Amino acid sequence: MSTANPNEIQAYTLFTMPSNRSQRRFTFIIGLIIAVITLLCVPFARMDLLKTNTFLPTLLGTVICFEWMTIFVFYSQFRIQRNPQILVLCAGYLYTSLMTLAYLILFPGFFPPNVFHPGNQTAEYLYVFWHAGFPIAILLYTVMARWFGDVRWSKKQALRGTIVVGVGVVAIVACIVYVSFTYERWLPNLMNFGVVTRLFTFGFALPIMLLSCVALAVFYRLTRAGTVTSSWLCIALLANLLDVGIVLCGGNRFSLGWYVSKFDTFIFANIVLAGMIYEFTQMYLKMTGLYDRSRKAERRIAEQNKIIERMLVSSHEAITMCDNRGAVVFANGRFEELFGRPLSIGDSLITYVQGMKLLSGGVLAEGMHRYFEKTQTAFREFVAHRAPDGETYYYECHVTPIRDEKTTTFIGHLIAFGNRTDTVNKAHNDELTGLPNRRYIGDWLERRVSLQQAEENPYAVLFLDLDGFKQVNDTLGHEIGDKLLQEVSTVLKRCTDEQSIAARWAGDEFVILVERVEHRVDLDQLANSIISAVQQIEKIDGYPVAISGSMGIAMGNEAGMDAKTILHQADQAMYEAKSNGRNRYCFYSETA
Repeated sequence: MSTANPNEIQAYTLFTMPSNRSQRRFTFIIGLIIAVITLLCVPFARMDLLKTNTFLPTLLGTVICFEWMTIFVFYSQFRIQRNPQILVLCAGYLYTSLMTLAYLILFPGFFPPNVFHPGNQTAEYLYVFWHAGFPIAILLYTVMARWFGDVRWSKKQALRGTIVVGVGVVAIVACIVYVSFTYERWLPNLMNFGVVTRLFTFGFALPIMLLSCVALAVFYRLTRAGTVTSSWLCIALLANLLDVGIVLCGGNRFSLGWYVSKFDTFIFANIVLAGMIYEFTQMYLKMTGLYDRSRKAERRIAEQNKIIERMLVSSHEAITMCDNRGAVVFANGRFEELFGRPLSIGDSLITYVQGMKLLSGGVLAEGMHRYFEKTQTAFREFVAHRAPDGETYYYECHVTPIRDEKTTTFIGHLIAFGNRTDTVNKAHNDELTGLPNRRYIGDWLERRVSLQQAEENPYAVLFLDLDGFKQVNDTLGHEIGDKLLQEVSTVLKRCTDEQSIAARWAGDEFVILVERVEHRVDLDQLANSIISAVQQIEKIDGYPVAISGSMGIAMGNEAGMDAKTILHQADQAMYEAKSNGRNRYCFYSETA
């Protein structure tokens, strides 16, 4: 046994579907019509009418069929919800259906006298217990719904409960039928020659009416007819009350009051099922209307999506949509044009952008990872991508989340890449070498210095000055000198990786910016590779040249250090390398 989880989304069922004002008004009108018809017959209740042997079997046979249909509907709901109070309601309808069947079989004249001859009082006692059982079942249902409404049985408990309740109801009905039939001669008379006695009136009928009134009052007080099922159960209780009341007024069998009571019996047994069928019909009509409107809305949305998709496909920018894990759900064909390889549905965008650097420092893949992990908000960054031919292209990457308007949760992400190579080259790149320029170096350092925290891996600045460049420029001319600078730029691009960026400072001075230094030996290897590669440049346009490189290295391992300071430290270390014989590198810490 368990209780309902308050955070669990509960589906509407017959017992939880709320009734609106129009539904309650409709049930009130039905109840009013039943009451008015019954009350209008009261003055004529004792009027004898034609006796017909086919009326009762036809009517009560229909009642039994409808009661079993109601049991089937209710028990289906019990199998879904497994609330014990629903099983109590099923038991109430099972009880009334079995009592109705027993009343029909044991009613005088149903069988020929030579076949089966029950006593005259048996049917009356069955009638009494029959009509007393229904309000008792409703009271039990109401109490259990009030105090045990959140209880939910397991499947095994529901099966055991069904068996116990079913066997119990059958046993109770069997006992009542056995006593009423076997001991009919010794039981007090409830009807003499077809007319009800004072014992029937005051000992049974009035208490049953009082019980029905109490059940109706309690049930309505606690439920307020707030659900569809509770609204129709109120009408069933009212019909049960009117059934017994009109019998008292009629006084004898086959009178107008007796026939009207059977009409009320039909109502109280079948009104709940009829009400549910009516509600199902209304729901079906509404759902049909909603379905038609949704189909039209889907067609409009599909047309709009096609227009949007055509716009995205024809866009000059590479556009993709991803889910919350970064998996591609849509990508236009511009990716292959811009980056040399296609981006397909299902691909990981983080994997695709591996190798792309942020102009502000760092790599795009890390930024994307932080974004999809919800540790970074939407962003717009310029990124650098080195094509297979060795050329570097620059793109503006714009990442925008797509949110649900009602819940504000992420339902996707839109990422666009626009080619901004010309714009970046003009603003951040050196015109001669194509490397990032002095302005870029300043922006990079300002950003990196602001991010540095104590005890974190430091960043580094390598300041390179060419030895022998002035002689080449003076002897071979500025044109050869410019080509030599371009060759040095190509060498620096080959030596740097994702964590480092080569830039031109001024003249024959270059700066290598390292985003994060894991080990100092990494800087040794980078410096040696650059100095060795520069020294290997021997000819430019067939003219022999002899150059080398002197390099100073400064590490930014302190929080709060400004950009000018670390550049100055790297510059001092570079001059120390020159004074120590050139063609070497020095760390600022070694020159302090």
